[in-house]
Amino acid sequence: MAEWRVIVNEETVESEVFDVEIVDTANPFGNYAIAYMDDVDGEKFEEVPRGTRLDFEYREFDPNPPESLVIEDGETVTVESGETETYANVVNAGTLHNEGTIRTVGENEYTRRFTGYVVERREADRNGADVLEVECYSFDQFLRRGVVESDLSGQSIFEALEEMITEYTPIQFVPENVTVGDEQQLTRSFRGERVETVLNELGGKSENEEFGVNADLEFYFRPREAEAAPRDIDNTQWLEYDIPEEGKESLNEVTVFFNGGDESVTVDRGDDKLDLQESLGTNDPLREPEEVTREEITNIDDARDVAQNILDERQPTITGTVTTYGLYEAEPGQVINIEIKPRGIDGDFRIAEVQYLWGSDETILTIVEKRGNQDDMLVRMSDTVKRVEMREADRDSVRNQITSTNVGAVITPSGTVGGVAFDQVRFTNVGRDQARDVWGGADPVAISEIAVGDAAEGLSRNNTELGNELERVSVSESFPDLTSADYSASVTETAIREIGLFNADGDMISRATIPESEFSSPVDVEYTLTVENDDSTSKGVLTDAGQEAVRDALVANDPNLPTQYAYGSDVTDPTTGDTALGDEVIVLQLDELLIGSSGDEPFSSFVDPEPTDPVVAEADEVRDVQSNFIESRRPVLQESTASSDLNSDYVGGSAYAFQEEGDYVIYEPFELEYLLEADNIGIGARFNTDYAGSDGNNPTVELALIEHDTETEVGRATIYEGSSGLSLFWRGFGDDDFFSDLSGDSADAWTDGDIEPGTYHFRLEATSNPSGNGEETIVDIFSFFDTRYDYYFDSEVNEFGDLDGPELYPDQAPVEFTTSTRRDVTEAVLETEWNDTSNEQFIGLRNTDAESFITASNTDTLSANFPSSERGVTVQYGFSRYPQDSDPQEGTPRYGHKAQAVTRHDLTANVAAITPDGIGMANLRAIIQPDEIVGETLREAGQLADDGTLLSRSVFAEFEVEEQQRVISSESITWSNP
Repeated sequence: MAEWRVIVNEETVESEVFDVEIVDTANPFGNYAIAYMDDVDGEKFEEVPRGTRLDFEYREFDPNPPESLVIEDGETVTVESGETETYANVVNAGTLHNEGTIRTVGENEYTRRFTGYVVERREADRNGADVLEVECYSFDQFLRRGVVESDLSGQSIFEALEEMITEYTPIQFVPENVTVGDEQQLTRSFRGERVETVLNELGGKSENEEFGVNADLEFYFRPREAEAAPRDIDNTQWLEYDIPEEGKESLNEVTVFFNGGDESVTVDRGDDKLDLQESLGTNDPLREPEEVTREEITNIDDARDVAQNILDERQPTITGTVTTYGLYEAEPGQVINIEIKPRGIDGDFRIAEVQYLWGSDETILTIVEKRGNQDDMLVRMSDTVKRVEMREADRDSVRNQITSTNVGAVITPSGTVGGVAFDQVRFTNVGRDQARDVWGGADPVAISEIAVGDAAEGLSRNNTELGNELERVSVSESFPDLTSADYSASVTETAIREIGLFNADGDMISRATIPESEFSSPVDVEYTLTVENDDSTSKGVLTDAGQEAVRDALVANDPNLPTQYAYGSDVTDPTTGDTALGDEVIVLQLDELLIGSSGDEPFSSFVDPEPTDPVVAEADEVRDVQSNFIESRRPVLQESTASSDLNSDYVGGSAYAFQEEGDYVIYEPFELEYLLEADNIGIGARFNTDYAGSDGNNPTVELALIEHDTETEVGRATIYEGSSGLSLFWRGFGDDDFFSDLSGDSADAWTDGDIEPGTYHFRLEATSNPSGNGEETIVDIFSFFDTRYDYYFDSEVNEFGDLDGPELYPDQAPVEFTTSTRRDVTEAVLETEWNDTSNEQFIGLRNTDAESFITASNTDTLSANFPSSERGVTVQYGFSRYPQDSDPQEGTPRYGHKAQAVTRHDLTANVAAITPDGIGMANLRAIIQPDEIVGETLREAGQLADDGTLLSRSVFAEFEVEEQQRVISSESITWSNP
């Protein structure tokens, strides 16, 4: 039994405590403790006010402790060979002949079991005595009050945890206390969500980690199944039990409406629907559906996570309570083996809650059978399903379908030591995770060593080393059949009670124990790993080839791993001997996940050019826009008082002649579709002056930019002011460098500020006539342009009176945007459609943190292998103009008068399709894009190797693929110990 004490504010041991009750749960917000204190005088109430820190500690207590051995002066005590005697301590003033063993047992130290703060005090009567009940909550409660105010999308899980804990809770964030099992980039904002809700969802996205606050007020986030319980419960160690199978609230289909209720995704357990159909004899698969709304979610992957979490926690399972004694160090999340013969139970369970009752010396465990992913069952978020009512749900929208299937491998270790068979064996979590990771693409690690030791206690799949290793040797490997591997070695040690199998990285993947036996050196050790299909998985099998692949993945024997996922229409029950789907409909490549498509969402939702980019993203295309606005005599005009001057050297054979002050021309309106900054504005004009005047002064001509709808002048610049005698040529104003190769001097630059997007028109006018003697300033054509881009200012008309340039669109206008991925990417393929890919057009790819793009010119397709592994892919479009040097138009400019546009965008990447989903568990995701197989009925699916070998096969409740419907696989693969 145990002795408990309570320490107040880390200083004083409360002497009046006579009983304690502690409840420790997998849900950290359910942890509490109650201290019962004698309070005859009623003074204790004020001594432990609300907020007082209390530490609950225990130590093992022996009601019949051993006595001390005291040897007086002149006295002799002898302990014979083979005898063991136990004393509290030894005081020797005489003679001690010790030929056997003497054990001394000192006083046990106290161990802290619960730390919290007082939330409520209650005066009560207990058996006629005045009692004060002091209830405490754990420090985990401080995580409940915060609300996330920032946008967490784009951050990793670790970064999001750090920001939440640092900014929105009073708890200290210590990086060393945080272990994220499956790091990934978030695609959901979580703004406005409570911190506790976000913590639960982040754990669900990763590997269902537990979280909370330790006694030092530090946040922790770590794997739930970190260790085994201190001891198991055999058939002699339970006092009471109540362990039913809970299935009253089970579900086999969950639909989540998201994105304001306009979209939905359905996740189901198709195998359970078929099982119910068979057992009840119904005509159709039986649905147990539930619908929820998450309006704030915009990403289908996040909606799928919500649906999957609900489905996981509402599966039928064996759960209940077992009353035992001791186990003071047991914690929620630990694995414990329980044997209750009257109930027919002998297996592994997870601890969901621990309750200690000092007065009756009882420990009550709430347990959940360890089968599949039960971490959500441990927590049981009560508000998950009914948190948001079903408003704003569009039931006419296409329901994206998630097909949930399950297959599993059972890995059975066996063997002998000197002919003595293994008594108990475990395939460790390290081994299970190694098999899982290799299945998902990690490098396999060979098995290389066997170790032996002399400690048989504490066997668990959480073991990472032997209890007391004595010797380690290299192994010989052989493969007696397609699904097993044998390892043999000889050791010199003979005191053997435990054996471990280790890989080349030094990780123990299996541990076994044997009965106490006598051996003679050398001792032969045989260790075998055998892979079988998990027959407990309904409607899904790991085929014979799949079992072989699991074996090869585990032992680094060139495994034939999955690279494809296929759907079919046959509903025949799967068998391990299947070599192909019954009726294959479509095969999907696992290393080609479509991560961005204009077929799924409009361009304008994922391409966002800078305001100063001459690029526009619309729903159905992205295009560059006009960056050079030219006007000549040829266009139809609004109004003009200037006269015409005819000359075949002018564009179209005529130009405007300005003679008198007030002569003007108003041109047709045009659209500016981006922000044109003042520093980037250039003005060029092709003009000349006549030679009629004697004083050498011609009219000054200015160009005004007018906002069309309001007739408001935005700004103006001088086209010409100076002496006569200028020949017909281009002259630039506003940018000396740009026109350094053209004739003439610059006049006034543009000084009137940036020009916002909008509708404008030009007004060209003579603002003075210094001589008044009939001199003319003749403007043939002018250009108002963005100086960041190059243009060809042609100054010689062809036989039709046209100039080749200047072009209307940029020579090269890049725009880039990033598609986020939860996981790292090393390869990507971009497939697009353009109206033209000539001139300076290009496309580029890089992963998010790369310094430069991998590019290809004059093409609509690009494949890229990135030098490093990063999350996210950044795409670059380089727009130009056309035609370049052929197929000219009849008009000015003859070339470069059309914009380039991209009208289709499909980006695929080798985002990991098989990802960890817990210890010894993975999830496979493949996607059928909308409209690929409309009208097909799907009933089966399976994993395929690169050569087409079928590795798994599952059947599920059938459905017909609708228009615009996505179908997404969610195949769970488990590696377990029998």
